Amino acid sequence: MLNGGIFPNHYQPLLIQKVCSFHPIKYYGLSLINTERKFLISKLLKIPFFGMILSKLSNSLLFSISLRKTFGVNQPTSSEMYDFWKLIRLKNGYENFGRILNYLDERVANEHEWMLSISHSEQPLHFIYGPADPINPSPTFPEVYHQLINHPSLEILPNSIGHYPQLEAPQLVIDSYLNFLFREKLLQNVIESNW
Repeated sequence: MLNGGIFPNHYQPLLIQKVCSFHPIKYYGLSLINTERKFLISKLLKIPFFGMILSKLSNSLLFSISLRKTFGVNQPTSSEMYDFWKLIRLKNGYENFGRILNYLDERVANEHEWMLSISHSEQPLHFIYGPADPINPSPTFPEVYHQLINHPSLEILPNSIGHYPQLEAPQLVIDSYLNFLFREKLLQNVIESNW
């Protein structure tokens, strides 16, 4: 796995995610208490007509400012940021911002089952972590990961890597993943089963 908010009680969403989320919440342990008020803009994003209008008001500058906060030292170039923006705009994808952020609601609805599944899995689980990630802050995230995962394997990348290690340090991510596969003899099993 790569940097993702898998532990809701240690997840620090960006302001834009909080605003766009229909159910901003506070987490206490593995139980949830919905105590924050719902933002008007988040409700409007869920209404197709208003969501489309609000999404159309977004622009590449606002998108770039928000996304850059999730990267570490290795920031995307202006050209790469423009490419990200173009991908969001492709086939009017920006009209789905409200729906894209439904994963925040899904995490609330499924937290108990997901946490049980991931914390009791007998399958090898490897997490590649960028410690400059503002969404999964260090040192809290690595500590929680080691406490909750049955057979934890955690690769902590250099301190300069943020939320998108696959973009910020792709070779380190590939090396970490391949080392994990070899260490757990998972790659050998795949190779042997295909011969």
